[in-house]
Formats: sequence, structure tokens, C-alpha cells
Amino acid sequence: MGTLFFFLQEFILRARRYRKSLGGGMRQAGILAACGLLSLDVMYERLAEDHDRLNHMTTKILTSNKCKPWLSHKATEEKTMTTNLGFYQVKNGRAGELVELLRSEHNILVSAKNNDMIRACTHHHVTDEDVEIVVNAMENIVKQWS
Repeated sequence: MGTLFFFLQEFILRARRYRKSLGGGMRQAGILAACGLLSLDVMYERLAEDHDRLNHMTTKILTSNKCKPWLSHKATEEKTMTTNLGFYQVKNGRAGELVELLRSEHNILVSAKNNDMIRACTHHHVTDEDVEIVVNAMENIVKQWS
């Protein structure tokens, strides 16, 4: 009886460890699964719109006479990007300042990767008008730096 009990106890502990390592210990995993299904079923088809918006925003920023002295794009050699994430170099270590001014003065959220780089993201809530607002806000901020 003792050996069988020990074997079952060890088997149960191993089974629990495998279950948790495979995600079986996650509570409310259905909510996460629903997000994944929405992404695959609905958002995948319209992801190209996000890419187009980011390309448009990058082009406007890089061709703006006000932004050109202060901002450059990490992948300027590429004609078009196939991502909705844009990484922009900010001269003189002013990335944090730009992020803060965009947030406080224009309610625009971008993030600073470090002192010299910001990250912008387009997604299904970002419209063409929003892209224009971001470009104008960046122009207004960097023109004060000159």
C-alpha cells in the first residue's frame, strides 16, 4: 500500500507541474483566447491599414522642414515598412522631452526607448486624422527647439 501511495503521489505532482507549464493553471484563459481569436479573425485583415498609416506618418515627418533637423527614422533606407511600429531617432538626447511634451500638451502617447529614440504605434483606433494631428504636434514642438 505504501509504495502505491508514493507512486500515485509522485504521479499527481508531476501531472500538476506539466499542466501548469502548459498553461493549465491560468485563470480566465478564455478571455485571452478570445483576444487572440479576434486578432486572427478580424484584425489581421486590416493590419495593412495600420502599416499604411505608419508609412504615411513617417513620410510626413521625414519630409517636414521643421522635423527634419531633429527627427530621423531608424530604417530610412527601406521604401515602405511592413510594421505598425515606428522608431524615430531624436537628436541631442531629447526623446524623453518630446514624449512628455506630446503627452502633456497634445494628449499623444508615444514612448521613449532611450534618450535618443521614440517609438510610435498605429493600431485600429488611430485614424488618418490622428496621423495628421501627431505630425502637426511634432512640428510644433520641435520648431521651438530651433
